[in-house]
Amino acid sequence: MSSNEKEILYNGIKTKLVIPQSFQEFKELCIKTFYISKQRSEQMVFKYYDEDNDEVMIDDKSFGKDDCKNSKFWELIIREDECGGSSDPEELEKIKKECIAKKEKMLKEANLYKKKLLEKCKSIIEKKIKEKNESHQNDLKNLKENYINSLKEFKSEVDNQTKKMLNQITEKVMSKYLENVKLVDKGVKSQLSEKIKELVEDSKKSFDKISIRRIGILINQFESNLKEIKEGQGKLLPFLIEDEITKEVNLLSENFSISINVLNQNNENINDEFELEITPKIKTKLDLSDIKKGDFKTISINLDKPIQDFGKNPFTLKILKKDEQVSNDLKLTFTLKDSNVLGTNIDLFS
Repeated sequence: MSSNEKEILYNGIKTKLVIPQSFQEFKELCIKTFYISKQRSEQMVFKYYDEDNDEVMIDDKSFGKDDCKNSKFWELIIREDECGGSSDPEELEKIKKECIAKKEKMLKEANLYKKKLLEKCKSIIEKKIKEKNESHQNDLKNLKENYINSLKEFKSEVDNQTKKMLNQITEKVMSKYLENVKLVDKGVKSQLSEKIKELVEDSKKSFDKISIRRIGILINQFESNLKEIKEGQGKLLPFLIEDEITKEVNLLSENFSISINVLNQNNENINDEFELEITPKIKTKLDLSDIKKGDFKTISINLDKPIQDFGKNPFTLKILKKDEQVSNDLKLTFTLKDSNVLGTNIDLFS
């Protein structure tokens, strides 16, 4: 407690007050602090206890003395309270009204402060939300621009590599062709067919190195993702598959089997359970746990059920996770190698 503070005992409760310079100012402070009416203030008496525990009255003369200042506490007494309190009903009613009025004033001030504080907090929150929204919009805009530029660069790189590989294949084909043409005469014409087969096999191997089907998936990826970004969707399918496959079969009684390339575009939870849906609503489980993000995998589907039991061509295939589609649609068409066996391909599954 600082030197200019003193505990005032009133009605059995001690309250700390900062003591002013004069005794009159001190009395006015007590009237205001303890809500004492004007009539009752005239009966106020102050006292303290000295070192011998003797009671000493506080007045204008003793107020500034050291003994008074150094006492542990001062006591405020109202004489009429000692005598049983005021018996004037009007005075009591006046005191009651004063207390009620002061209480209502304090409540109004508290509510006004609360309202102003809420308005200030609301203004600050709205400002911060607006700043965050602007920041997120700028980040999203930059992200879209960077993603589109990256897609364009990647597509350009794939196109260049594809063009380069095709040029190499063309040069090899022409080289083989010219080499064989020089050898062709009446005695070796019978061998030309074998040379052409060898040339075809070499070409197939070269094409397999660049995986034309997988490049097709990547092109689909560019087109699909670019379209979604332009439309402001920004939602990428976790997996991409080829959009169309045509497979030749000998008989409709063959079991349903097909191989498809799957690209893990942005799926990160490799432990999810997936299914391949084959219209009409036939599903088979898929294991995609070993395809890392950005990698391809060739999936072989072999079902112990004849093709003719599935329904009409063409089929639509899609990858599902908990009945939610997580890939693009694949159109699968089966055709007969020898269409005369069971009519034309138009009659297939009819």
